[in-house]
Amino acid sequence: MKRVNHLAILLELYPDEPWDYDWLSENPNITWETVQNNRDKPWNYNWLSQNMDITWEIVQNNRDRPWDYERLSQNPNITWETVRDHPEIPWDYAWLSMNPNITWETVQNHPDRPWDYRDLSGNPNITWETVRDHPDKPWDFEWMSQNKFEHDAVVWRRKQATHIKIREKIRLPRDLAAVVADYAI
Repeated sequence: MKRVNHLAILLELYPDEPWDYDWLSENPNITWETVQNNRDKPWNYNWLSQNMDITWEIVQNNRDRPWDYERLSQNPNITWETVRDHPEIPWDYAWLSMNPNITWETVQNHPDRPWDYRDLSGNPNITWETVRDHPDKPWDFEWMSQNKFEHDAVVWRRKQATHIKIREKIRLPRDLAAVVADYAI
């Protein structure tokens, strides 16, 4: 079943209203299709570059657009393979260090790259074991304080236990219980 995008519908119904295209560009409900259908509008490509609907394929097919490669570096649709295969792009390693597709293995395998340990400290792929096993790295513990360590085994087991409890108590389908549990933790 296709999800209805109410924001796109409102944009279509009220195209001449004073929409804030900076905020719209960052809004996760804005799709590339919406941008394409409203080419005459003042989209903010700095913020649009972070939009989860923007893929590398879209960027490649629209090179004439003013993409912000700093912010695109953090976009979860950008993978290490994309960065590796496109050295001509001015990737920003501070923002890339926060990208959830960057793993500690990637950092270790590419020590010649200018990784930013402040931002890497907030990367969800960094586990407490990584920090413990690499005390020589310039970790930023203040920045790490906001890291939810979502890929840590203990956190994962706690989420799984919450999924099971929700399914048992509310009798939700497995997929819906997982979504609810993600918000509960």
